[in-house]
Amino acid sequence: MADFGQDGILLFINEESGAAVYEYSFNLNTLIKLKAFPQGSIHDLIMPDVDNAFIAFDDGIYWYRPDIASIVRILPLNDVSDLAFEALSGTLLIAQAKTVFQYQVPSFILLETYSLPDSLTGIHLLYNK
Repeated sequence: MADFGQDGILLFINEESGAAVYEYSFNLNTLIKLKAFPQGSIHDLIMPDVDNAFIAFDDGIYWYRPDIASIVRILPLNDVSDLAFEALSGTLLIAQAKTVFQYQVPSFILLETYSLPDSLTGIHLLYNK
C-alpha cells in the first residue's frame, strides 16, 4: 500500500497470474486496476513519493511511474532483500545478500558498494539533527 495523494492510495497486490496495482479513491469509493505486471510476483517495493515506485521482481529492479503507467527495468539485480530511497541525496539503496548497492536516481549510476560480514535483512535510514 502506498500514498497516492489526497484522493487515494495505491495497492500493489500479488495475484496468481502475476502482480497488479490498483488505485482506491476515497472520494469515489472505487477500486480501479491501473496496471498488471507481467514480471511475476513483487518481492519488495518502495514508493518515496506519489510519482515514483521502485519494485523488486525476480529478474530485477523496476521503476514504476503511476501517472503515466510506465514500468522500466533499471537494474538486473535479483534476490533483493530490501530497498530504500534516500531523498536528501536522491539515491536508491539496494540490499542483496551481504552487500548494499547505492545508485543515483534517475541515472542509476552505481555510486558505492558496501560489503558486510553478515546477510542483510533490511535497510533503515536514520538522520541526526
